[in-house]
Amino acid sequence: DGDGVLDATDNCPFRYNPDQQNSDSDTYGDLCDNCPKIPNQDQSDSVGDGLGNACRVVQNVLGLPSFTTVPPGAPLPFTTNITNLTSGPIYLLNPNQYNTFFSLTDPTGNSLDARCKIGPPYRLPMDIITLAPGESVPVTVDLSEWYDTTELSGTYTVSATYFNWIDPANLNPPPDCTAPGCDSLLVGSVKSGTGSVTIFGTPVEKVQAKVGFTPSSWYPSWGSQPQGTGTVSASITYPGIGSETIDPASIRLNGTVPIVGSPVFTAGSPDGTLTVQFDRSLAVQSLGKSPPAGFATPTVTGNIGNPATRVFSGTGRIDWPVTLIVSADQHIVKTGTNPGSTKAPIVGMETRVYDKSCLTAKGYGISWQNYPSIWNNESQCRIMPNLPFETNSLGQVEFPLDAGNYIVIGNTSTTSIRDSSNNPIYPGVVVPTLKLASTARSYLQVVTTSNAKTVPAKYTIKTGSELLVIEPEYIEWSSAQELYPFVFQSLGNWDVTTSISPPSGFVANQPSLSTQVNSELKVLQFTVTDVGSDWVSTKVKHKVKHNGKVYTIDSKIGIKLSKELAKKKGLSVYGQEPLPPDPNRK
Repeated sequence: DGDGVLDATDNCPFRYNPDQQNSDSDTYGDLCDNCPKIPNQDQSDSVGDGLGNACRVVQNVLGLPSFTTVPPGAPLPFTTNITNLTSGPIYLLNPNQYNTFFSLTDPTGNSLDARCKIGPPYRLPMDIITLAPGESVPVTVDLSEWYDTTELSGTYTVSATYFNWIDPANLNPPPDCTAPGCDSLLVGSVKSGTGSVTIFGTPVEKVQAKVGFTPSSWYPSWGSQPQGTGTVSASITYPGIGSETIDPASIRLNGTVPIVGSPVFTAGSPDGTLTVQFDRSLAVQSLGKSPPAGFATPTVTGNIGNPATRVFSGTGRIDWPVTLIVSADQHIVKTGTNPGSTKAPIVGMETRVYDKSCLTAKGYGISWQNYPSIWNNESQCRIMPNLPFETNSLGQVEFPLDAGNYIVIGNTSTTSIRDSSNNPIYPGVVVPTLKLASTARSYLQVVTTSNAKTVPAKYTIKTGSELLVIEPEYIEWSSAQELYPFVFQSLGNWDVTTSISPPSGFVANQPSLSTQVNSELKVLQFTVTDVGSDWVSTKVKHKVKHNGKVYTIDSKIGIKLSKELAKKKGLSVYGQEPLPPDPNRK
């Protein structure tokens, strides 16, 4: 091998290794030792996968099915079991269809991959589990969804190879691994034994299908099944079928689509997209990277006729749905005209998305006064009504949506946040028009003043760098004097001047207040006193300046009276303001 060490004394005579490193002190150098960290003079490798038996920490055993002969195109369910052979717990990638390769070979030993492999897509997921000594994890697949067996005839060999970060320790983990423990888990593979299946009968005729998908009509159902299930709506046309019958139970879907907002989804994680592979009854889920280009191309297959004499297949495109990221925050404001403020994520708040055009068609005015009514009455306009979405530990929740116009509403009844009468708060936001294959952000905001008044808030975004102007939807009045806080959060340096114009009979302690916001959070707060008044909205004007450009934001802060004050004044709790239309209001 030309490494300067004579063959008679070279511990790797056919590999260049001038350092002669031999970590386990057997007679084989590390570069040609199939178990370089454990002495194994016999170099035995019972399954022939290049990994010595002494280093084998997991075992891959293929389970043989009860059947031996099937017709072309019939289901081919096979299971392999990954078992910990050691006396202690080990870390490994969760065995599933993304890291366990099943293969078919013909009687001459040639792989059928090039001839009839149809799926599924593969990737190494980042989820790691702990396997106890002797514990096994099964991986089950239907090989008829991996291989098009409709034209096969004969006896074929089945095997499975599991890829994992295990010994030997002379290999390195993938460079993009960010999972905990990557520094101690290394690449390896474990091959199973073999089984066989005989495909016998008349090959089935193939029909090409035209496939179209409606992404908004599928959703996961997390419940009692640990790996979840999913549904997908597909419109399929079949050329030249005539009066033949399609077996709905035979329809299968190969491919991947993203599901966010699931129990294992982590916002902000580069590998946080939960990908689900559908077949006719099972969704196999795994954390992994999003497919590129903003779309998925699953394939639909199924049988025609009874008994099935033809099969159909077709590939359709599912455009990547819009990902709407909603962030929910509570701003707790202190006292004074330039008070400090703390910002905290609202955790565990149920959040819903509604179709704006549906609400408008039903006669709703889109306003904070109507958000509780929409929440309690409008399941028909709600997107994904059977799925609960709650904000995570970061105060975030994500929705997969079609392009369109939406309203997001939160309900703090699942949190500790309440108004002064111990009622939940309903923050809401009208989402700008969403386009496919994009990511959009919206905010649900709540403001709490130093006198313990908590109200939903609205916001305006100005770009240059970015300035977020957060202001109460309304102020709740229960005494002769109340606080009007305005929160500003920026990226970059902004100058802000806020002026308020209370209605007749109200007096503000200052006509305007100013501050500078430089990549931080600042608050301006007015004190408004009732001296005999018109109970309507307060006009607000913000002048903001960035890089020499001045912008004006005109706004209104609504009004809401406590029940006691409304009774005293002889008014509605909404004062003298005209209410937006609501079909549920009596």
